[in-house]
Amino acid sequence: MPLKFFVKISLLCLAWLLQMQPSFADNWHTTFQDVALPKHFVAVDKERQKFFFFEKNSPLRLTYEFPCTTGQISGDKQVINDLKTPEGIYFVEYKIANGLDFKEYGGVAYTLNYPNPVDKLRGKTGHGIWIHSKGYGLVPTKGCVAIGLKDIDTVGPRLTPGTAVILAEGMQLSNKTPNAKTAKQLRQLMQSWTESWSNRSQHFFDFYNPEAYSKATQDFNAFRTNKERIFKLVQSIQLYNRDIHVLEGPGYWVTWAEQFYNASNHTTEGIRRLYWQQDANKNFRIVGMEWTPKEMGMRADFKNGKLVAQAQTKISDANPEAPSMPPLVMPENPINTESKIVALNDSLVPHTPHNAKIPSEFNWQSNTSTLVPDQALDENQKTEPREEPTTVVTKNAQRFMDLVLSQNPEVFDLFNKEQFNRVRGVLKQRTLNRILDELKTQENLPWLLGVYGPVTYEKEGDLYVTHQNVLLMG
Repeated sequence: MPLKFFVKISLLCLAWLLQMQPSFADNWHTTFQDVALPKHFVAVDKERQKFFFFEKNSPLRLTYEFPCTTGQISGDKQVINDLKTPEGIYFVEYKIANGLDFKEYGGVAYTLNYPNPVDKLRGKTGHGIWIHSKGYGLVPTKGCVAIGLKDIDTVGPRLTPGTAVILAEGMQLSNKTPNAKTAKQLRQLMQSWTESWSNRSQHFFDFYNPEAYSKATQDFNAFRTNKERIFKLVQSIQLYNRDIHVLEGPGYWVTWAEQFYNASNHTTEGIRRLYWQQDANKNFRIVGMEWTPKEMGMRADFKNGKLVAQAQTKISDANPEAPSMPPLVMPENPINTESKIVALNDSLVPHTPHNAKIPSEFNWQSNTSTLVPDQALDENQKTEPREEPTTVVTKNAQRFMDLVLSQNPEVFDLFNKEQFNRVRGVLKQRTLNRILDELKTQENLPWLLGVYGPVTYEKEGDLYVTHQNVLLMG
């Protein structure tokens, strides 16, 4: 047999074998130790079909153990509608308490953030992975985790937004694990990352894997450009982490903490999550990041001088997968036309049933044919003087809030459908269709109340970035 032909056959066989290999997370078994664990978390053992709820109250203890059921097909979820339950580290996002098919979902569901950034990095698709119940007995799901009706009533109140959920083929709690040292190292890395951010240091960007981050979270070059702009814009940045937690997933780690951000132009607090993987040199780099705004009393503690940083030591059977939440974005972007909205950030959908949130930042593009006075017109041609672009943009930003609060569908007319997410230099966020769907969700709420502050803006070329502090309740 000629050598060239033999090599070709060998390569074909290798390619076939690689295709037959399971994904990195498939049949993932994990052992975890009480090192930097959160105050409470969920662990699901797919092999034993067990649902565990742990609480860390010196020491870690098992509070609840329930039988559960998972996907109809074993293995790690790869694509939409494959009827598999994913394997990895996930977090509760929000609660759904109405409009559910009782037979399929019981009556209440808690959504998870599948796909997480590493799932996206690995090309996984799908959405709508929940913890829920079943109306008539536990039968395999379409990918979710289901527990009994009484069981979900018992544990449900503790499945608060941000609760960590470990989904694995098998797991065990151990007093000794070889990865305890790594957990402590990553805890330290997150604090060092925070300090570099506070110092507005260029070293801040060295914590990231640019290529992976671009695939898993957002374009890294755009992210860096935006951060460098903010570093120059603000006079100071103060960041505090409270209780950094660490969990190991299949081929990655997650660190997260309650975080308070205070800059000269913006203050916010919430939950920060970082996803880490080792690079070719075995150094841990950030490949994904998530941010969930949440009031936790850190702002009040900061004002009172008590804030201490972390020390460096109807869904039916016809729709098996429910719509996912929009991606979470960075909190500190300055809250910066006829002007139209061409991009925005932050979620329009309530993170909890009673706390709605609207975007903090709008990017408007002026239309010179309607905004800028035409100096070429002579005195006989001139009509009424036109408003300055800044006045129009400010009025439109104010009008946006008025339309949202009055649940008026005219709010949709403020979006530039042709240019949205297509303007060079503006970071792409969610699609326009998703944003409009989110606005329609608010339009259908039984009531909506809100208060808001004045509109401020900054100009970048022909773009105006407006921002406004808002409290929205629905």
